[in-house]
Amino acid sequence: MKHLYLNKNKLRENRNRNIFDFLLIFTIALLVFGGYGGALQPIRLFSLVTVPFVFWFYIKYSRNKQMLKTIRAVITLYMFLGASLLWTSDVNEGFKEIIYYAIHLNLFLLIIMLFRKAHQPFYSLLVGWALFIFLTQIIAFNEIFFDVHLDLSIFESDHMMNAGGMIVQKKFASVTFGNYNGYVTVVALSLPFLFGLYASVKKKKHQIITLAIISFAYFSLFINASRGGILVGIIVFTIFLVYLRKLNIKNIKYNLLTVVPILIALILRYYDIILEQLFYRKMAGASFTQDTVRISLFSKALEAFYNKPFFGGGIGSLQKEMTGASILLPHNMFLEILVQFGFFVTLFFLIYLAKHLIRAKKINNPVNSFIIYSALLSLPVASIINSGYLLMPTFWVFLASLYCIVFINGDMNKYRDIK
Repeated sequence: MKHLYLNKNKLRENRNRNIFDFLLIFTIALLVFGGYGGALQPIRLFSLVTVPFVFWFYIKYSRNKQMLKTIRAVITLYMFLGASLLWTSDVNEGFKEIIYYAIHLNLFLLIIMLFRKAHQPFYSLLVGWALFIFLTQIIAFNEIFFDVHLDLSIFESDHMMNAGGMIVQKKFASVTFGNYNGYVTVVALSLPFLFGLYASVKKKKHQIITLAIISFAYFSLFINASRGGILVGIIVFTIFLVYLRKLNIKNIKYNLLTVVPILIALILRYYDIILEQLFYRKMAGASFTQDTVRISLFSKALEAFYNKPFFGGGIGSLQKEMTGASILLPHNMFLEILVQFGFFVTLFFLIYLAKHLIRAKKINNPVNSFIIYSALLSLPVASIINSGYLLMPTFWVFLASLYCIVFINGDMNKYRDIK
Protein backbone atom coordinates (compact mmCIF):
# COMPACT_ATOMS: atom_id res chain seq x y z
CA MET A 1 0.00 0.00 0.00
CA LYS A 2 2.83 2.36 0.80
CA HIS A 3 4.36 1.84 -2.64
CA LEU A 4 1.00 2.46 -4.29
CA TYR A 5 0.66 5.70 -2.29
CA LEU A 6 4.12 6.90 -3.35
CA ASN A 7 3.52 5.92 -6.98
CA LYS A 8 0.23 7.79 -6.97
CA ASN A 9 1.98 10.89 -5.61
CA LYS A 10 4.75 10.55 -8.18
CA LEU A 11 2.23 10.39 -11.03
CA ARG A 12 0.48 13.44 -9.65
CA GLU A 13 3.74 15.38 -9.30
CA ASN A 14 4.76 14.72 -12.92
CA ARG A 15 1.58 16.25 -14.30
CA ASN A 16 1.29 19.87 -15.39
CA ARG A 17 0.12 22.47 -12.91
CA ASN A 18 -3.62 22.59 -12.32
CA ILE A 19 -5.90 25.42 -11.19
CA PHE A 20 -4.94 24.85 -7.54
CA ASP A 21 -1.28 25.45 -8.37
CA PHE A 22 -2.19 28.82 -9.88
CA LEU A 23 -4.50 29.64 -6.97
CA LEU A 24 -1.69 28.86 -4.54
CA ILE A 25 0.67 31.20 -6.41
CA PHE A 26 -2.07 33.84 -6.69
CA THR A 27 -2.92 33.70 -2.98
CA ILE A 28 0.68 34.25 -1.88
CA ALA A 29 1.21 36.96 -4.51
CA LEU A 30 -1.79 38.87 -3.08
CA LEU A 31 0.44 39.75 -0.13
CA VAL A 32 2.00 42.41 -2.36
CA PHE A 33 -0.92 44.75 -1.60
CA GLY A 34 0.28 44.95 2.00
CA GLY A 35 -1.74 47.46 3.99
CA TYR A 36 -3.91 48.65 1.11
CA GLY A 37 -7.54 48.36 2.04
CA GLY A 38 -6.85 48.58 5.76
CA ALA A 39 -8.99 45.98 7.48
CA LEU A 40 -10.24 44.82 4.07
CA GLN A 41 -6.89 43.99 2.52
CA PRO A 42 -7.19 42.03 -0.75
CA ILE A 43 -5.79 38.82 0.73
CA ARG A 44 -8.23 39.03 3.65
CA LEU A 45 -11.14 39.52 1.25
CA PHE A 46 -9.96 36.54 -0.78
CA SER A 47 -9.75 34.48 2.42
CA LEU A 48 -13.36 35.42 3.24
CA VAL A 49 -14.56 34.39 -0.22
CA THR A 50 -12.96 30.96 0.13
CA VAL A 51 -14.46 30.10 3.55
CA PRO A 52 -17.20 27.76 2.13
CA PHE A 53 -14.66 25.91 -0.03
CA VAL A 54 -12.22 25.52 2.85
CA PHE A 55 -15.02 24.32 5.13
CA TRP A 56 -16.17 21.70 2.58
CA PHE A 57 -12.59 20.52 1.96
CA TYR A 58 -11.94 19.79 5.64
CA ILE A 59 -15.31 18.07 6.01
CA LYS A 60 -14.38 15.87 3.05
CA TYR A 61 -10.89 15.09 4.40
CA SER A 62 -11.94 14.75 8.04
CA ARG A 63 -10.94 11.07 8.00
CA ASN A 64 -7.37 11.99 7.16
CA LYS A 65 -5.45 11.79 10.43
CA GLN A 66 -3.16 14.76 9.74
CA MET A 67 -6.00 16.97 8.50
CA LEU A 68 -8.13 16.03 11.51
CA LYS A 69 -5.32 16.99 13.91
CA THR A 70 -4.88 20.28 12.09
CA ILE A 71 -8.53 21.29 12.16
CA ARG A 72 -8.84 20.31 15.82
CA ALA A 73 -5.83 22.46 16.72
CA VAL A 74 -7.20 25.43 14.77
CA ILE A 75 -10.66 25.12 16.36
CA THR A 76 -9.19 24.77 19.86
CA LEU A 77 -6.99 27.82 19.35
CA TYR A 78 -9.86 29.91 18.02
CA MET A 79 -12.10 28.87 20.89
CA PHE A 80 -9.44 30.05 23.33
CA LEU A 81 -9.10 33.36 21.46
CA GLY A 82 -12.86 33.81 21.65
CA ALA A 83 -12.93 32.90 25.34
CA SER A 84 -10.21 35.48 26.07
CA LEU A 85 -12.76 38.17 25.24
CA LEU A 86 -14.12 37.47 28.74
CA TRP A 87 -10.96 38.80 30.41
CA THR A 88 -9.39 41.08 27.82
CA SER A 89 -8.43 44.56 29.00
CA ASP A 90 -9.59 46.05 25.67
CA VAL A 91 -12.95 44.59 24.64
CA ASN A 92 -13.46 46.84 21.60
CA GLU A 93 -10.09 45.94 20.09
CA GLY A 94 -10.66 42.31 21.06
CA PHE A 95 -13.87 42.09 19.03
CA LYS A 96 -12.06 43.53 16.01
CA GLU A 97 -9.16 41.13 16.30
CA ILE A 98 -11.32 38.03 16.73
CA ILE A 99 -12.53 38.68 13.18
CA TYR A 100 -8.97 39.16 11.92
CA TYR A 101 -7.89 35.87 13.53
CA ALA A 102 -10.81 34.04 11.93
CA ILE A 103 -9.75 35.35 8.51
CA HIS A 104 -6.07 34.56 9.08
CA LEU A 105 -6.73 31.06 10.40
CA ASN A 106 -8.89 30.42 7.33
CA LEU A 107 -5.98 31.72 5.23
CA PHE A 108 -3.71 29.23 7.00
CA LEU A 109 -6.14 26.40 6.18
CA LEU A 110 -6.60 27.69 2.61
CA ILE A 111 -2.86 27.45 1.87
CA ILE A 112 -2.87 23.87 3.15
CA MET A 113 -5.94 23.01 1.05
CA LEU A 114 -4.45 24.44 -2.15
CA PHE A 115 -1.14 22.69 -1.45
CA ARG A 116 -2.83 19.31 -1.08
CA LYS A 117 -4.88 19.68 -4.26
CA ALA A 118 -2.14 21.13 -6.48
CA HIS A 119 -0.23 18.94 -8.94
CA GLN A 120 3.12 20.66 -8.26
CA PRO A 121 2.49 22.06 -4.77
CA PHE A 122 6.07 22.50 -3.58
CA TYR A 123 7.13 24.33 -6.74
CA SER A 124 3.99 26.49 -6.78
CA LEU A 125 4.47 27.44 -3.13
CA LEU A 126 8.03 28.63 -3.76
CA VAL A 127 7.08 30.42 -6.98
CA GLY A 128 4.30 32.20 -5.07
CA TRP A 129 6.84 33.58 -2.58
CA ALA A 130 9.25 34.57 -5.36
CA LEU A 131 6.50 36.32 -7.35
CA PHE A 132 5.35 38.16 -4.23
CA ILE A 133 8.85 39.46 -3.48
CA PHE A 134 9.52 40.28 -7.15
CA LEU A 135 6.38 42.44 -7.32
CA THR A 136 7.43 44.30 -4.17
CA GLN A 137 10.87 44.86 -5.67
CA ILE A 138 9.40 46.78 -8.60
CA ILE A 139 7.99 49.27 -6.10
CA ALA A 140 11.14 49.19 -3.94
CA PHE A 141 13.34 50.02 -6.96
CA ASN A 142 11.28 53.16 -7.60
CA GLU A 143 11.56 54.16 -3.93
CA ILE A 144 15.30 53.62 -3.62
CA PHE A 145 16.48 55.17 -6.88
CA PHE A 146 13.79 57.81 -7.49
CA ASP A 147 12.66 58.53 -3.92
CA VAL A 148 9.00 58.07 -4.87
CA HIS A 149 6.99 56.43 -2.10
CA LEU A 150 3.41 55.22 -1.93
CA ASP A 151 0.83 57.07 0.14
CA LEU A 152 0.86 54.21 2.67
CA SER A 153 4.38 55.12 3.77
CA ILE A 154 4.51 56.77 7.19
CA PHE A 155 7.69 58.57 6.09
CA GLU A 156 7.77 61.27 3.43
CA SER A 157 10.02 61.24 0.37
CA ASP A 158 12.26 63.85 1.95
CA HIS A 159 12.55 62.01 5.27
CA MET A 160 15.71 63.15 7.05
CA MET A 161 17.77 61.59 9.84
CA ASN A 162 20.31 62.98 12.29
CA ALA A 163 23.62 61.22 11.71
CA GLY A 164 25.99 62.42 14.41
CA GLY A 165 24.86 66.04 14.12
CA MET A 166 24.71 65.93 10.32
CA ILE A 167 21.23 66.00 8.76
CA VAL A 168 21.07 63.55 5.86
CA GLN A 169 18.33 62.09 3.71
CA LYS A 170 17.16 58.61 4.63
CA LYS A 171 16.86 56.26 1.67
CA PHE A 172 14.39 53.47 2.27
CA ALA A 173 11.87 51.10 0.72
CA SER A 174 8.65 50.46 2.63
CA VAL A 175 6.64 49.32 -0.44
CA THR A 176 3.03 48.71 0.72
CA PHE A 177 3.88 47.85 4.33
CA GLY A 178 3.77 51.30 5.93
CA ASN A 179 7.38 51.53 7.08
CA TYR A 180 10.70 50.06 6.07
CA ASN A 181 10.76 47.68 9.05
CA GLY A 182 7.52 46.18 7.74
CA TYR A 183 9.09 45.52 4.36
CA VAL A 184 12.29 44.19 5.92
CA THR A 185 10.16 41.72 7.90
CA VAL A 186 8.49 40.22 4.82
CA VAL A 187 11.83 40.03 2.99
CA ALA A 188 13.39 38.27 5.99
CA LEU A 189 10.54 35.75 6.16
CA SER A 190 10.78 35.08 2.43
CA LEU A 191 14.53 34.38 2.14
CA PRO A 192 14.39 30.62 3.00
CA PHE A 193 11.77 30.09 0.28
CA LEU A 194 13.73 32.12 -2.28
CA PHE A 195 16.90 30.10 -1.66
CA GLY A 196 14.76 26.95 -1.71
CA LEU A 197 13.47 27.88 -5.16
CA TYR A 198 16.99 28.53 -6.43
CA ALA A 199 18.08 25.10 -5.18
CA SER A 200 15.08 23.47 -6.88
CA VAL A 201 14.84 24.92 -10.38
CA LYS A 202 16.86 23.24 -13.11
CA LYS A 203 16.87 25.63 -16.07
CA LYS A 204 19.68 28.17 -16.16
CA LYS A 205 17.40 31.13 -16.91
CA HIS A 206 15.16 30.27 -13.95
CA GLN A 207 18.19 30.07 -11.69
CA ILE A 208 19.47 33.46 -12.89
CA ILE A 209 16.05 35.07 -12.34
CA THR A 210 15.84 33.61 -8.84
CA LEU A 211 19.37 34.78 -8.00
CA ALA A 212 18.46 38.28 -9.22
CA ILE A 213 15.44 38.34 -6.89
CA ILE A 214 17.58 37.13 -3.97
CA SER A 215 20.28 39.72 -4.72
CA PHE A 216 17.83 42.61 -4.76
CA ALA A 217 16.27 41.28 -1.54
CA TYR A 218 19.66 41.62 0.16
CA PHE A 219 20.14 45.03 -1.46
CA SER A 220 16.86 46.16 0.13
CA LEU A 221 18.01 44.97 3.55
CA PHE A 222 21.19 47.06 3.28
CA ILE A 223 19.36 50.12 1.96
CA ASN A 224 16.88 49.98 4.84
CA ALA A 225 19.88 49.57 7.18
CA SER A 226 17.99 46.98 9.22
CA ARG A 227 20.29 45.22 11.66
CA GLY A 228 17.74 42.45 12.23
CA GLY A 229 17.13 42.01 8.50
CA ILE A 230 20.83 41.83 7.67
CA LEU A 231 21.39 39.34 10.50
CA VAL A 232 18.57 37.15 9.15
CA GLY A 233 20.18 37.37 5.72
CA ILE A 234 23.51 36.21 7.19
CA ILE A 235 21.88 33.31 9.07
CA VAL A 236 19.95 32.06 6.03
CA PHE A 237 22.96 32.41 3.71
CA THR A 238 25.23 30.61 6.20
CA ILE A 239 22.81 27.68 6.46
CA PHE A 240 22.57 27.66 2.65
CA LEU A 241 26.37 27.31 2.43
CA VAL A 242 26.28 24.47 4.97
CA TYR A 243 23.67 22.68 2.82
CA LEU A 244 25.31 23.53 -0.50
CA ARG A 245 26.94 20.14 -1.02
CA LYS A 246 23.74 18.26 -0.11
CA LEU A 247 21.60 20.45 -2.37
CA ASN A 248 23.64 19.42 -5.42
CA ILE A 249 22.59 22.47 -7.43
CA LYS A 250 23.06 22.11 -11.17
CA ASN A 251 24.79 24.84 -13.22
CA ILE A 252 26.12 26.51 -10.08
CA LYS A 253 29.47 27.33 -11.72
CA TYR A 254 27.64 28.85 -14.69
CA ASN A 255 25.44 30.85 -12.31
CA LEU A 256 28.44 32.17 -10.40
CA LEU A 257 30.33 33.09 -13.57
CA THR A 258 27.23 34.92 -14.82
CA VAL A 259 25.96 36.60 -11.68
CA VAL A 260 29.07 37.34 -9.60
CA PRO A 261 30.75 39.67 -12.17
CA ILE A 262 27.46 41.56 -12.53
CA LEU A 263 27.10 41.85 -8.76
CA ILE A 264 30.69 43.05 -8.38
CA ALA A 265 30.13 45.66 -11.10
CA LEU A 266 26.93 46.87 -9.44
CA ILE A 267 28.56 46.98 -6.00
CA LEU A 268 31.47 49.04 -7.36
CA ARG A 269 29.02 51.35 -9.11
CA TYR A 270 26.56 51.76 -6.21
CA TYR A 271 28.67 50.97 -3.13
CA ASP A 272 27.96 54.43 -1.72
CA ILE A 273 24.17 53.86 -1.91
CA ILE A 274 24.47 50.34 -0.50
CA LEU A 275 26.60 51.26 2.49
CA GLU A 276 25.72 54.88 3.22
CA GLN A 277 22.55 54.08 5.18
CA LEU A 278 24.46 51.74 7.49
CA PHE A 279 27.17 54.39 7.80
CA TYR A 280 24.62 57.08 8.67
CA ARG A 281 22.96 54.82 11.20
CA LYS A 282 26.32 54.18 12.83
CA MET A 283 26.97 57.94 12.96
CA ALA A 284 23.58 58.38 14.62
CA GLY A 285 24.87 56.22 17.48
CA ALA A 286 23.05 52.98 16.69
CA SER A 287 24.77 49.77 17.75
CA PHE A 288 24.52 46.61 15.68
CA THR A 289 24.08 44.44 18.78
CA GLN A 290 22.43 46.74 21.33
CA ASP A 291 19.15 48.65 21.29
CA THR A 292 18.12 50.32 24.55
CA VAL A 293 14.67 51.18 23.21
CA ARG A 294 13.89 47.56 22.30
CA ILE A 295 15.28 46.32 25.61
CA SER A 296 12.98 48.69 27.50
CA LEU A 297 10.02 47.46 25.45
CA PHE A 298 10.96 43.83 26.17
CA SER A 299 11.17 44.66 29.88
CA LYS A 300 7.74 46.29 29.83
CA ALA A 301 6.27 43.28 28.01
CA LEU A 302 7.78 40.86 30.53
CA GLU A 303 6.36 43.01 33.33
CA ALA A 304 2.90 42.77 31.72
CA PHE A 305 3.32 39.00 31.45
CA TYR A 306 4.37 38.77 35.10
CA ASN A 307 1.13 40.53 36.10
CA LYS A 308 -1.04 38.09 34.09
CA PRO A 309 1.15 35.03 33.49
CA PHE A 310 -1.21 32.14 32.74
CA PHE A 311 -3.80 33.42 30.24
CA GLY A 312 -2.44 36.87 29.43
CA GLY A 313 -4.28 40.13 29.02
CA GLY A 314 -6.63 38.67 26.42
CA ILE A 315 -7.14 39.20 22.71
CA GLY A 316 -6.61 42.80 21.56
CA SER A 317 -5.07 43.83 24.89
CA LEU A 318 -1.53 44.42 23.67
CA GLN A 319 -1.52 48.22 23.68
CA LYS A 320 -3.42 48.45 26.96
CA GLU A 321 -1.00 46.05 28.63
CA MET A 322 1.99 48.04 27.28
CA THR A 323 0.70 51.35 28.70
CA GLY A 324 3.62 53.37 30.01
CA ALA A 325 6.10 52.18 27.38
CA SER A 326 7.52 54.56 24.77
CA ILE A 327 5.82 52.43 22.08
CA LEU A 328 2.67 50.50 22.93
CA LEU A 329 3.95 47.36 21.21
CA PRO A 330 6.70 44.97 22.39
CA HIS A 331 8.54 44.77 19.05
CA ASN A 332 8.76 41.01 19.48
CA MET A 333 6.43 38.39 18.04
CA PHE A 334 6.92 35.91 20.87
CA LEU A 335 6.25 38.60 23.47
CA GLU A 336 3.09 39.59 21.59
CA ILE A 337 1.79 36.07 22.21
CA LEU A 338 3.05 35.99 25.78
CA VAL A 339 1.47 39.30 26.81
CA GLN A 340 -1.93 38.66 25.20
CA PHE A 341 -2.38 34.92 25.65
CA GLY A 342 -0.05 33.93 28.44
CA PHE A 343 2.24 31.02 29.19
CA PHE A 344 0.15 28.09 27.91
CA VAL A 345 -0.56 29.42 24.41
CA THR A 346 3.08 30.52 24.06
CA LEU A 347 4.21 27.04 25.11
CA PHE A 348 1.78 25.49 22.60
CA PHE A 349 3.27 27.68 19.84
CA LEU A 350 6.86 26.80 20.77
CA ILE A 351 6.01 23.06 20.80
CA TYR A 352 4.35 23.50 17.41
CA LEU A 353 7.54 25.05 15.98
CA ALA A 354 9.69 22.39 17.65
CA LYS A 355 7.66 19.67 15.90
CA HIS A 356 8.72 21.21 12.59
CA LEU A 357 12.38 20.83 13.54
CA ILE A 358 11.84 17.25 14.72
CA ARG A 359 10.03 16.28 11.53
CA ALA A 360 12.64 18.05 9.40
CA LYS A 361 15.25 15.54 10.63
CA LYS A 362 13.19 12.74 9.10
CA ILE A 363 12.85 14.39 5.69
CA ASN A 364 15.29 12.97 3.18
CA ASN A 365 15.03 15.91 0.79
CA PRO A 366 17.71 18.52 1.62
CA VAL A 367 15.76 21.42 0.06
CA ASN A 368 12.84 20.82 2.41
CA SER A 369 15.04 20.54 5.49
CA PHE A 370 17.09 23.60 4.46
CA ILE A 371 13.94 25.75 4.24
CA ILE A 372 12.68 24.57 7.63
CA TYR A 373 15.99 24.99 9.47
CA SER A 374 16.83 28.36 7.92
CA ALA A 375 13.29 29.69 8.49
CA LEU A 376 13.03 28.61 12.12
CA LEU A 377 16.62 29.35 13.16
CA SER A 378 16.31 32.87 11.76
CA LEU A 379 12.79 33.40 13.16
CA PRO A 380 13.94 34.64 16.63
CA VAL A 381 15.77 37.49 14.87
CA ALA A 382 13.04 38.08 12.26
CA SER A 383 10.52 38.29 15.10
CA ILE A 384 12.05 41.46 16.58
CA ILE A 385 12.30 43.57 13.41
CA ASN A 386 8.79 45.00 13.52
CA SER A 387 5.56 44.87 15.53
CA GLY A 388 2.06 43.48 14.97
CA TYR A 389 3.13 40.07 13.65
CA LEU A 390 -0.06 38.29 14.73
CA LEU A 391 -2.18 40.61 12.58
CA MET A 392 0.05 40.27 9.49
CA PRO A 393 -1.35 38.00 6.74
CA THR A 394 2.27 37.43 5.64
CA PHE A 395 3.08 35.81 8.98
CA TRP A 396 0.17 33.33 8.66
CA VAL A 397 1.16 32.47 5.08
CA PHE A 398 4.71 31.91 6.39
CA LEU A 399 3.43 29.50 9.07
CA ALA A 400 1.19 27.68 6.59
CA SER A 401 4.07 27.34 4.10
CA LEU A 402 6.31 25.71 6.70
CA TYR A 403 3.47 23.40 7.74
CA CYS A 404 2.93 22.30 4.12
CA ILE A 405 6.62 21.59 3.56
CA VAL A 406 7.02 19.54 6.75
CA PHE A 407 3.72 17.78 7.33
CA ILE A 408 2.42 17.36 3.77
CA ASN A 409 5.29 17.56 1.32
CA GLY A 410 7.50 15.66 3.76
CA ASP A 411 5.12 12.72 3.63
CA MET A 412 5.56 12.48 -0.13
CA ASN A 413 9.11 11.28 0.50
CA LYS A 414 10.57 12.88 -2.62
CA TYR A 415 9.34 16.05 -4.27
CA ARG A 416 8.63 16.52 -7.94
CA ASP A 417 11.15 17.05 -10.73
CA ILE A 418 11.07 20.81 -11.24
CA LYS A 419 11.95 22.10 -14.66
